[in-house]
Amino acid sequence: MSKKTKQTPKKSNDLPVSKRHLELVKQELKSTITSLELKMDSKFEKIESVLFEMKAILEEQNSRNRVVLDGYAHLFDKNISSDLRIEKLEKKVFGITQK
Repeated sequence: MSKKTKQTPKKSNDLPVSKRHLELVKQELKSTITSLELKMDSKFEKIESVLFEMKAILEEQNSRNRVVLDGYAHLFDKNISSDLRIEKLEKKVFGITQK
């Protein structure tokens, strides 16, 4: 009777690897990294385009706000000058000042 020896499974460190096999793994890893870089670049470009769009919207809103503020300033100045004219007229009418 012959004794059969039980073989233990080889660990990955014990397996022989050819240079070609290593090159294929290297190429696959490079390909995966390149693909991930392109996906990240694409995401960053999308974010950048959204930021440019938001900047344009903010600049447009700022421009509109300036127009409105100028309008309010004009109305305020007009209101003050009207108030001064009315005050002057009231003084004349009610005899507070004599001219």
